[in-house]
Amino acid sequence: MNIQINAIAYAVYTGTKIMKHLIIAALMFAATARAAEETPLPALTLTTGATSGVGDFVVGYRFTLDKPMTVTALGMTDQNKDGKLNEPEPVEVSIWDATGKQIVTAKVPLTATAENGAFYIAIEPVKLDAGSYVIGAVTHKGGEGFFYDSPIEALPGVRWEEGRFEHGAALVFPQKKRQASSYFGPVLKVLASAATAVNTASPLSVTQPTERAVFQRNQRGMAEVPVAATIKDGQADTVEVRALDRQTNLPVKDWAKVTAGMKLTLPTGWYHFEFRAMKAEAAVAAATVERVGVGEVFVTCGQSNSANYGGPQQKAQDDRVSSCNFQNGLWQRGDDPQPGASGGGGSPWALLGDHLVKKYDAPVGFICLGVGSTMVSFWTPPGKGYPRLQQALQLAGMHGCRAVLWHQGESDSIAGTSAENYAKMLGAAITQSRKDAGWDVPWGVALASFHPAKEATAERQAAVVEGQQKVIATVAGVFQGPETDSFHTRGLLKDSVHFNAQGLAAHAQGWADALVPLMEKPAEPKP
Repeated sequence: MNIQINAIAYAVYTGTKIMKHLIIAALMFAATARAAEETPLPALTLTTGATSGVGDFVVGYRFTLDKPMTVTALGMTDQNKDGKLNEPEPVEVSIWDATGKQIVTAKVPLTATAENGAFYIAIEPVKLDAGSYVIGAVTHKGGEGFFYDSPIEALPGVRWEEGRFEHGAALVFPQKKRQASSYFGPVLKVLASAATAVNTASPLSVTQPTERAVFQRNQRGMAEVPVAATIKDGQADTVEVRALDRQTNLPVKDWAKVTAGMKLTLPTGWYHFEFRAMKAEAAVAAATVERVGVGEVFVTCGQSNSANYGGPQQKAQDDRVSSCNFQNGLWQRGDDPQPGASGGGGSPWALLGDHLVKKYDAPVGFICLGVGSTMVSFWTPPGKGYPRLQQALQLAGMHGCRAVLWHQGESDSIAGTSAENYAKMLGAAITQSRKDAGWDVPWGVALASFHPAKEATAERQAAVVEGQQKVIATVAGVFQGPETDSFHTRGLLKDSVHFNAQGLAAHAQGWADALVPLMEKPAEPKP
């Protein structure tokens, strides 16, 4: 009897130990699985073509998270790729919120080992909510330095917004903006899902179309959307693509094999593209491009009131408004500050996009390149600004935009440009832009000349407007844009010359009204 009881007790004891080990093993497996699901990856990385810079600066950039993410490491780019952190002291890297409140800081030691072109130091994980942040680090003359003017690649859900900097060798919140440059030195890692990590190493890579790209529709309301993808050697036989309507989630174009130079002809709409790599009739990898539009594209050009100097910054209410940085071809949601233009404030373009999307039920894209305080001569070949216009129109492609929207003149009122010279220079810019684009791009020319400077007399302002009107009247394919010279008498300025919220809204409405005749006649057919 005692033997039986002891045997039963031993069995219970043994079973308990086994169960305990099984539970521990399960917990360890779960922890391992969780770790595998969350992989620290660089949030933003620099692509080719960057320019190097050195000096006593705080350099960095503003970035936006579309969803909450956890930061696990801060770091500094290995500028000369020698594997050594060439600084006189450990590099302090900080992240601030949009108001300048410091969230996290860490010092990257000089002994840090280079990892994929950057030096990192792990930090206690910090969760960042969706929103905008600024990262910055100190660089020294003769030290590691920084990069600028290069495209940026980002993890899904992360968006690079603008370069930031301050002079000096003390770490402060960088507030000076350089929209078109990366100022890429400090870096960060965030936890990315296993799906993202797998996608990063996927044998399938999609190069066209890019996220949020908008393509100009023709007179039939159609556009040819380029499609391109690559697969690693031997890992798949073919790539297939289909396009789905984002509103109905129904296929508009069913699965088709991706071929060299392929274009999908699609009607006006907002699309979701799906790609799959196939091997032996089975899908081995997949990729998506969430938002692609067929609708209306505008190139905007001029000086400050076209270039993010109004206030406050405006946000597009409709998701179908996008903006493109003409310097790297990357599209983003169409909120201010508009990429490519020189300022860091508000513009009329997000608001104009909302007007047009609502009226025509079509996606709208902007390619902005304005530069504050510039004269018409800046934009006339061989002026320094003309290559910006040339590059933007080449990016848009043949019949790739509805029009160029021109708002400029204030600086010429200060300089005293005559009506004849203004018309001659603007006419030359229009003529050359059409030659370089390969087609007769329509232009909208606003009536803009007011500046409060004493040199900008009423007579000088009138001469500039006369020059603008002469171009509108004598150059084919040019229409009149909004008149904004009365804004200072209507309480529509935030300072002495730039538009406030009401002024930006009035400017947008003015363009919406001016575009009606152009929008409601057929666009040029594409070849």
